[in-house]
Amino acid sequence: MTKRSPQFPTISLESVSLLAMEWTEQLTPELKRRVLAETRVRKVLAEAFVCRKGEPVTAWIGVLTGLVKLASTMPNGRSVSFTGVPAGGWFGEGSL
Repeated sequence: MTKRSPQFPTISLESVSLLAMEWTEQLTPELKRRVLAETRVRKVLAEAFVCRKGEPVTAWIGVLTGLVKLASTMPNGRSVSFTGVPAGGWFGEGSL
């Protein structure tokens, strides 16, 4: 009979990236567990929309990699960029 290796929980690359962010350093182990349990990761292609004006806001949106541009299109069709949110940043708390 052979000994079995201990079972270690698997952790995704997204979870590792999330817990490496500076704001998680101050969290208790319980809060870190909740962050991992309650966070949903969605990959978005370059130049695709993360969210659109008028959609219901149900959560903050964090950026694990890349850059999210916050912009709006005016009625005349011109685009206005407000800011860029880099990896490690988030937005949406004002809308919540």
